[in-house]
Amino acid sequence: MLAARSLARRTARPLSSKAGGFLASIDQGTSSSRVILYDTNLKPLYSHQVCLETITPHAGWTQMDPMVILSTVETCAAAVLQKAGATARDVLGIGITNQRETTVVWDKETGKPLHNAVVWLDLRTSELCESLTKGPGGQDKFRSVCGLPISTYFSVSLVFWYIG
Repeated sequence: MLAARSLARRTARPLSSKAGGFLASIDQGTSSSRVILYDTNLKPLYSHQVCLETITPHAGWTQMDPMVILSTVETCAAAVLQKAGATARDVLGIGITNQRETTVVWDKETGKPLHNAVVWLDLRTSELCESLTKGPGGQDKFRSVCGLPISTYFSVSLVFWYIG
């Protein structure tokens, strides 16, 4: 009953002065950030994209500045809203896709990243992963626990690199 009243309050509020409002998608990928604004029939109306640069301090290492990633998403969102003559209040819902295994560790006190984001294709943990595959179970040693093989692709080895 309480949930139904809460839903009724949310759906009863006026959404915007625009006919029906908008839906947005945020596509934050390895090479760019992009936001697309759709009408409620899923017709794409406006988009904005900003390219991203990767940082390669060593062979096999690929990283990105997490604050730049965040600012490009904000830039893209502001740009599509401006193109539409809309505000955030006019957006009914947002879908997000991202780099998934790209890993960032944030300082819980400051909210700032401790290091650049380590990108999913980075190979800096190759030796760690190789050492973990030795012995019984090999690459599948932890599959029964987490469902994944040991690989530089997955973020757990990157977190170990962060904490060193």
